[in-house]
Amino acid sequence: MNNRGQITAYISMVLAVLMIFVPAVINAIDVMGAKTKSVTLLRTASSEIKADYNRYIFDEYHILLIDKDYYGRGEAYIEELIDSSIRANAGDAFDVESVELSGYTGLMENNLFKFKEQVSEYFLYGVINAAVEEAADFLENENGMEDSRISEMDSKSGGLSGDEGEYAPKEDTDAGEDDVEAEKSKMSYEEAKKKDPRKAVSLWARLGIGNLIKPDDMVLTDAVLDLPTLPSYGHTGFFNKSKIDTEFNDYTKLSSFLKQEKLTGGRVINDMEMLAYAYEEFSSATDKYDDSKVLHLEKEYLIAGKDTEIENYNFVVNEIVSLKFVLNLIFLLKDSEKMAEVEALATALTFYFPAAEPVVEYLLTACWAYAESVVDMYRLLRGRKVSMIKTRDNWKTSLESLGTFDEAKNEDDDFLGFNYDIYLFTLMSLETKSVEYRMLDVMEVNTVKQGYEGFSMKNAITDFGINADISYGTNRFAIREEAGF
Repeated sequence: MNNRGQITAYISMVLAVLMIFVPAVINAIDVMGAKTKSVTLLRTASSEIKADYNRYIFDEYHILLIDKDYYGRGEAYIEELIDSSIRANAGDAFDVESVELSGYTGLMENNLFKFKEQVSEYFLYGVINAAVEEAADFLENENGMEDSRISEMDSKSGGLSGDEGEYAPKEDTDAGEDDVEAEKSKMSYEEAKKKDPRKAVSLWARLGIGNLIKPDDMVLTDAVLDLPTLPSYGHTGFFNKSKIDTEFNDYTKLSSFLKQEKLTGGRVINDMEMLAYAYEEFSSATDKYDDSKVLHLEKEYLIAGKDTEIENYNFVVNEIVSLKFVLNLIFLLKDSEKMAEVEALATALTFYFPAAEPVVEYLLTACWAYAESVVDMYRLLRGRKVSMIKTRDNWKTSLESLGTFDEAKNEDDDFLGFNYDIYLFTLMSLETKSVEYRMLDVMEVNTVKQGYEGFSMKNAITDFGINADISYGTNRFAIREEAGF
């Protein structure tokens, strides 16, 4: 009997413990399940926010981002969406106490780190255009105008400078009427004056090269960008605008320009992905016009950063002409046959002032190089290819025909040359940081045009954190979820 009583007491105690412990275990499991569900609810809500990325920017530019301002609705709108999502999926047993968006990373932060990262990832699944690689290879190996060549020009010229008036005959010339040789030389001078191409070529510049060679079917939109409101404002540098003395009558100015004008490509390889991205994703003057975009000449804007198309167009035309001018001048100075033509004309022009012959020779050479560069630009804008480095076979102009576009209109192409976009690539490589920020400008204005009113790249984020307090009965869970692309 005593044993039975002890057993009964023992069983009663076990049952009492179980009656206390089991509900506690069940409750703990229930709370753990509720917390797990709360985590899942927040994760699902965050995924829904990620899924609401800007579809246009992804489809058009392959960049994933969300607008933390939700197109003008305010940052709190994301928190409201997450709150609504949790409530819709949680059931009556759960309640959302608070939701806070925090710890986000902007696309423009840390020198566009996230933008560059996504561009890099994009190129892991694509192939960079072969032409871009070829252009980069050129920039990496081409050092521009040789210092020795400039020194040679300086030594031959003897430091002389002046305008053509100094080379004209004076009324009291020693050449008598009975001096047959002098008369022949004077006639040669008069003929040379007629053949001197500098006035005709300099007239091009005064009329405006861009307007002179613009294709009739090229579209220049009337868009005017509000630059201070765009992402690049305050982040871009100043492009070193080239200016050639297109009067071709002052050797000092020409020499100064050549000493400053260098082609450097050492940093291009480091920026290859961003430059290649700009090359592939943005349009230029030779592309078909897409009226869904704000600008037609997008690459030109990336380089020039002006608020109108016409300004960007003219800027780029002048820069490419300047680039080609240096390279074409190098070729001319090394071509003995063409330099013999220039020398003959210079000798005739300076018959009455022989000391000026070296100056006139190089000014004429510069004029010829410039005219060839304008012809090159004319061809580029019409979809043809132009070699970066000229040879006798692909040189287009002749000294006798400078001042016309007869050679430019020939339909033959240089199949081993570069097209217009490669020359734009070359210019973009000179100011990569500005190009990177201006890409965001173009993306922003096009996105707004597509109906995403209030969108700003300054509010674009790629990563974010959500802090949420979710209650379940008397239990309250503080949860954080990290999300991003």
